[in-house]
Amino acid sequence: MSINEVLENYIKIFNFNVKSEFEKMINVAVTSVKKDNRFDVNNDLIIKYSDGDSSYVSEFKIEFTQKNDFDKSSIVYILDELKIKQLKKEFNQLKKLIPVLMPKYICLSRVYEPAPFTTALADILVIDTISLLQYLEKNNISNMIFVNTKLLDENGISYEYKKTKNEKEKIVLENSFILYESENKNEDEIEQMQKFIIDIELSNLEDSIDMLFYNSNENYCLIEICDEYNNSLLNKVELIAQKNIKNFIILNNGEKVA
Repeated sequence: MSINEVLENYIKIFNFNVKSEFEKMINVAVTSVKKDNRFDVNNDLIIKYSDGDSSYVSEFKIEFTQKNDFDKSSIVYILDELKIKQLKKEFNQLKKLIPVLMPKYICLSRVYEPAPFTTALADILVIDTISLLQYLEKNNISNMIFVNTKLLDENGISYEYKKTKNEKEKIVLENSFILYESENKNEDEIEQMQKFIIDIELSNLEDSIDMLFYNSNENYCLIEICDEYNNSLLNKVELIAQKNIKNFIILNNGEKVA
């Protein structure tokens, strides 16, 4: 495969596997994707997008991972000396009010092959460039650095991270008969309920739950348990709810039981 074919493949992967999730993460509309010509790396892309009022660019790297490996390993963005030097130069120009095309975010996405000749999204890390550069300057870092969510959390660096469900979880959720709804269609609330349902299904407790409803305005989830529940079953459901849902009330026929 030629260099151009490799590059074209990464662009296709971004458009097919990554684009929609990236747009939802930071609420933008991608307008173009092309190779990042600043660096001689085939999987470095420049993404142009708009939030409706202004247009921005971000640097985007795509890596391949083995199926299910992303469940075992943390996502890591490797910033080498050359890239740090370039970003610092652009940052200094920006601070001097010199116009510069510095990426608003630096991003990494991992994809994997769930089946031969198919690709699926594993996760996306979107790091605020200025926040990261302020950290690098404060700590006088100019050599290669391995950036993961732990480092970002510990140093207050602004970022967004999205991890997709693995294939087993997707299949479980798609085949579940448990009804769930968020009052305001809130993505975080929906994700909490989905995680709860997956764990309920994997624990063979699917018959114990009638439905879930997230009261967005009051910030709690109503979990309707079946009529045939007992204390043992209630305790199991409550433990799974505590693991996955921030605030919840377990009901039976409209009366609170936990």
